[in-house]
Amino acid sequence: MSDKPDKEKDKKSGLTPQAFTSLIDESLFSVIKVIEAIGLGQALRNGTWQLGTMAMKEILKNVFNLKINGRENIPSSTAAIICTKNSSGAYPLLAWIAVAENGNRILYQAFDIEFFKIPGLKSILNMLDSIEVTDGTISAPAKEHVAKKLGEKELIGMALENVKRLEDSEQIMLNADMIEIAKTSNVPIIPVAITNVDDVFDVKTKKISLNQKISITIHKAYTAHLEGKDSNENLEELKTILQQA
Repeated sequence: MSDKPDKEKDKKSGLTPQAFTSLIDESLFSVIKVIEAIGLGQALRNGTWQLGTMAMKEILKNVFNLKINGRENIPSSTAAIICTKNSSGAYPLLAWIAVAENGNRILYQAFDIEFFKIPGLKSILNMLDSIEVTDGTISAPAKEHVAKKLGEKELIGMALENVKRLEDSEQIMLNADMIEIAKTSNVPIIPVAITNVDDVFDVKTKKISLNQKISITIHKAYTAHLEGKDSNENLEELKTILQQA
């Protein structure tokens, strides 16, 4: 049976797939705003964070034999920047899981803008105060928001490398902003090395390989940026640490 009538009906109604997903995001956003208005925003944020990371952790442990080392290196009550290799692919999601291993702390994570284009996910990321990375960097208001969160002794998730998308290619950019924010806020950087993640989640082909093992190593706090070292030197040292699992 042809689906032409349905397509023509959709066309007449004006409800394209893009419009439908936007409607979902707008509806979720409205519900979240109401919940925040009656004073339950933080409770919803905490509940979503805990349930979401718990579910992801259990799935990854069973499917990919996930191992997490160095849990004790996540600060229990002080501010820090949690640094993974990249803000795209599975890296930011695995950073969430690494922090979830330490009590009830929430990680305010930086995600590549492509995550904010996934239907239904945009509102959840916004609810969790996630940080949008566009063209390899974060906006000035986002930097102010990050500084405010660090001043409140929260954990911020950032990446050593961000992706800048050009017309026909992608450029990997080292995240000098992360070093400057850490210096200005006087906070340590916690490197989180993740092995095999590029083999498990292929961002370009959208394929997942089930024949891999994922290992997360949470390293001790890096503080050389607070001791007057050059930012480029800091980035190179962090790059070396993130290769050690």
